Amino acid sequence: MNRLMGSDYERKAARRASRLVQRHMGVNDMRVIYAVTTPDDDQLPKLLDQAVSAGRIVTGDADEVENTDLVLNCPGLYIVAEVSVTLDGKDIRRAHKRASLLAQATEEPVKAAAIGTRALDSAVRSAAEHDVNIMILHE
Repeated sequence: MNRLMGSDYERKAARRASRLVQRHMGVNDMRVIYAVTTPDDDQLPKLLDQAVSAGRIVTGDADEVENTDLVLNCPGLYIVAEVSVTLDGKDIRRAHKRASLLAQATEEPVKAAAIGTRALDSAVRSAAEHDVNIMILHE
């Protein structure tokens, strides 16, 4: 049951991600280019394959980035977001790590974010430490 609730919440977050980013991070014209719960146009896998071919990242790093819940893009910026109903420190560290890997792959600025209904104290501390933006999206 928890897995089903989590998947539903991830779909909700993907639908509202652009507005959340605009509201919480002040970035306009973002669009979701990858969401784990919805079909996409393969833009992220193609981008990662090119980065592997160019030697900017290794295959394991590309696989790690593809485990991301959401990736958004606008000209000159990517946002990597982890989604969890209750955010904890692990969610924040994953967002930070995956954003760093995507920055290495794209050689463009990448910001990390986490979307949840609430954030545990460990998430708030970790977010401050790793420069990850927490965005609250109520169910």
